[in-house]
Amino acid sequence: MSALVRGVSLGVALGAGRLALRTLIIGAGALAVTGLVVLVQRTTSQSGGVEQALHLSFSWIIPLLCLAVVTAGVGQRSLRDMTWSAARFGVPRQAVAFGIALAISVACVVPAVLCALVSVVGAHTANETIPLGRDLVTCGWIAALGAWAYAAWLSFGATFGAKGGGRAWVIALDFVLGGAGFAAYVLPRGNTMNLLGFDDAAEISQRQSSLILPVVAIVMTLLASFRARD
Repeated sequence: MSALVRGVSLGVALGAGRLALRTLIIGAGALAVTGLVVLVQRTTSQSGGVEQALHLSFSWIIPLLCLAVVTAGVGQRSLRDMTWSAARFGVPRQAVAFGIALAISVACVVPAVLCALVSVVGAHTANETIPLGRDLVTCGWIAALGAWAYAAWLSFGATFGAKGGGRAWVIALDFVLGGAGFAAYVLPRGNTMNLLGFDDAAEISQRQSSLILPVVAIVMTLLASFRARD
């Protein structure tokens, strides 16, 4: 096994070890909040409950869920500092960082998809024009791409600052600028909202947004690993 592959494997194991229980707790909390949001929407809204529940899930719950997972993954250190524990095995630090970022991505995607599905199922009524099955599939893959992009961006942010505090700047920029101007091309918010049909992210098509999110996720994961290089 090459040093590169060994480093990625160590990074995945390191990230998974930190995130296994923490992700269950964070995911359970996010699902509980999502369920509460759906319940409120069903009792207060006569129509458009799915759209309102999904908007809240994708604009607030999923981004904050991803922030919580990344924070749990890196703790009070930066992503770069986390790689030192595996460096003694003679593997490249950037490979370890890449593995950690992969583990973080999976830990973000799974609960994010579940939150999206809960939003659809809980808020769906007989009056909805789109069949439930199609809504589930569509919102599921959008949640997966969005959470992946958030995980990658936040992992990159976690390489800045003594305690990885750059991730807070990333989420702040996404909240403030995610749907405006050039930022809509590279930050997750505008593209996920565009795919859901809520906003037009920088006047680009939904097809473009569906391509931008995975490309951004890959690029930011690579940049995060590059930042942790020896």
